[in-house]
Amino acid sequence: MKWYYLDIYGESEAELFEKVASMGLTGVSFPREEGAHLRIYFHSLKEREMVIKALYGSFDFEVGEEDDKDWVRQVEEGYEPVRAGRFVVVPTNLTPLFIKPGMAFGTGYHSSTRIALKLIDSEVNGSFKKSVDLGCGSGILSIALYRKGIKPIFAVDNDPLALKETKENLERNGINSGVYVVGGDLLSFFKAGVKFDLVVANLVLPIFETCLSEIAGHMESNGLFVASGITVAERSHFLDLLEANSFKIVALLEEDGWIGTAAVFRGN
Repeated sequence: MKWYYLDIYGESEAELFEKVASMGLTGVSFPREEGAHLRIYFHSLKEREMVIKALYGSFDFEVGEEDDKDWVRQVEEGYEPVRAGRFVVVPTNLTPLFIKPGMAFGTGYHSSTRIALKLIDSEVNGSFKKSVDLGCGSGILSIALYRKGIKPIFAVDNDPLALKETKENLERNGINSGVYVVGGDLLSFFKAGVKFDLVVANLVLPIFETCLSEIAGHMESNGLFVASGITVAERSHFLDLLEANSFKIVALLEEDGWIGTAAVFRGN
């Protein structure tokens, strides 16, 4: 089924909505930094032209047509959280992660953290059976994995402060089981035969240089490795490291001078 739409733009949201409502019409509102944007759908071009004539001169218009789809979901995806004082309104299509800013790294404000979260969102699903978050910091990536349906998760860090904050943030997010907080240097806690099918690590290049072969040794064949914390200048060197350790890139993101990758382990 084909729908014909009319996008109406105005300076005053109240004025636009009142005018449209007075005509017995309904539409969907899209977020906009300034002014108002309302979209109305019609079954026929004749209906749309009648509305354009009635509103002509008062508002700006754009027209188009689309195949039938889930309009409610489309509108939801256009909304971002809104802050009002200490309140934050989070649209239902988003997944909130509650992180108290502290001394441990990982509040979501740094590009490397956001890249890792985006890769987890796009590349990770609930099929993974055992995962580890290396250098967990605040625990934000472990919480994101948990929200994606991953269990068990081992959150590892050698900083006692980070371990404390991870535990506090897990509790803050209502996570009481399924995430095990472990103190140690990366994979030193685990025996040689322990394998993971998912490893996430937001670290820095010098650490990856010394531990990537060890990470590969603890990965299942076809397991997924999500890595962030690499600068754009270090990109080529890091990609060479991945290839040398039998990883194949399946996704790469860049933001504000930082990159992150999702790679499948092809070893064993």
